[in-house]
Amino acid sequence: MSTDLIRTGAKRGWGYVRVSSAEQFEHVSSIVAQCSYIISVADRKGIDLGAPRLMPVAANDGTIVEVEARERVIFEAISAYGVEFLQRPMATQLYDHLQDGDHLLFAKMDRAFRDTSDTLNSTKRIIGKGVNVYFLDMSDEPYRDSAMFEFQLTLAAAIARMESKRKGERSREAFEQ
Repeated sequence: MSTDLIRTGAKRGWGYVRVSSAEQFEHVSSIVAQCSYIISVADRKGIDLGAPRLMPVAANDGTIVEVEARERVIFEAISAYGVEFLQRPMATQLYDHLQDGDHLLFAKMDRAFRDTSDTLNSTKRIIGKGVNVYFLDMSDEPYRDSAMFEFQLTLAAAIARMESKRKGERSREAFEQ
């Protein structure tokens, strides 16, 4: 942690933004929405995501759009289906950089996880490092290792898993017709 952060009292934070594929990476709106939400909450809570940077993203029409980000907001274009959070390349690098006292913000729980057990296991591993984990679509307070938070997280993860499976079923049914 830099001495500037210690002097100012800011908390070191990280953000994680994911889209399911390279094609979706070109749909700038999801990236902008996730990134903006993470930055907004971090700024309000005094969490330092690093210096501002512009992230070049190719739009559908081939133009390059620069998305406002921060140096510790991680972008990943990968399907979460069948790939646990800590097995993804950028998520693994992120995990390796996390330190005790850091704050990790996800705009939406389902952008990080698609499997209930992965949600619980990965979250517990991250918290085990002393990291404050936020699922901003559920609360702007960090996840706590308590019975109520675990219940809420389990329920939200189970719903996300069901939605993902239903989407796959609909896709297979449409393909078979």
